Amino acid sequence: MGWSPLSFAVELEAGGCQTLQVSVDVSRPDSVFNDGTGVITPAVVERAIRQALQQGWQPTINGSPKLLEVSLSSPEPNRSPTQ
Repeated sequence: MGWSPLSFAVELEAGGCQTLQVSVDVSRPDSVFNDGTGVITPAVVERAIRQALQQGWQPTINGSPKLLEVSLSSPEPNRSPTQ
């Protein structure tokens, strides 16, 4: 069993047309490599959604899932680590 990233998906409440699939650079909680530092908070989800929208994700349009990788070890672009 190897390292596997923590991931989550986002879609519209009314039924997603294009799902956002997010991989985070921390290990899954059920992994032997989990060090307990990976937590997905509402702020992480918001950050992923904002990044995906900036990169062209269109949640209201039918299409293949949009894949996004998010790093929890670096601050969000244009924000300081304390925001």
